[in-house]
Amino acid sequence: MNPFARLVLELGQLRQSLDTGDFLGYCAALAGNAGAVVKLRTLAPVDKSMRGTIAFAVEGARILVPLDAMARMLNGHDETPTFGGAREMYASNVYLRAFRKGLKADTVVDLGSNRGLFLLLGAKALGARTLVGVEPQAFYTPVFAAAASANGLQAGDYTRYERFASATQRADTITLREIMERHGLSRIGFLKCDIEGGEFDVFLGDPDALRQVDNIGMELHPEEGDADALVRTLKDTGFTVVVTDQFANSIAPAKGHYLYASRTGDLA
Repeated sequence: MNPFARLVLELGQLRQSLDTGDFLGYCAALAGNAGAVVKLRTLAPVDKSMRGTIAFAVEGARILVPLDAMARMLNGHDETPTFGGAREMYASNVYLRAFRKGLKADTVVDLGSNRGLFLLLGAKALGARTLVGVEPQAFYTPVFAAAASANGLQAGDYTRYERFASATQRADTITLREIMERHGLSRIGFLKCDIEGGEFDVFLGDPDALRQVDNIGMELHPEEGDADALVRTLKDTGFTVVVTDQFANSIAPAKGHYLYASRTGDLA
């Protein structure tokens, strides 16, 4: 996709997701940072300039992102703009866009939870009563707590594990089986995954654990492992699988950016 077409697409998605005032504020910030955007070929300079608490409409839910509070909690640990992550998560809806509208999930597990933006989506849009985030970087925990509080969630409404997701139990890891045992779960309604290539360990290392998962939305990292083998494993364990590029176009697994899988017929 050429840069102009991508800009038009992303602005259109933001227009659908943001309140009018916030969208106009983003457009003004885009005008003010046009030189940097053209030079860097990214909207990151605009994302970084956004301030305050921004409301996103996504999947019938309204999610508040307290940018300033989250930035204070990050305290320089991660310089990537929170608004950029929210734009991807909510306006582009990258983890849910392949699924039918109105999808619900009683349990949401977020592998690679980072700031916890998907857990908010799990609570507000998917209606999950059990929310579990796995994120090894401890500095993100208070960042998510600020976002959760802004959306009416209390500490007892979710669990965060400061560990790596893996198929192998070690002191610094947690497995899908262990999560299910700790929370008394028979099934995981929705599993979101963005663990920088660790998906090949989690999914190929213990494929039988996937039989207790209904739906998966994943950022795929084919440069880190055998994406074709991962897709075969998912299909062998009962999933229907769709792999897309960054812009939701179907593509071969070896070139994929996102993967969506359902064993319950919930793909659109």
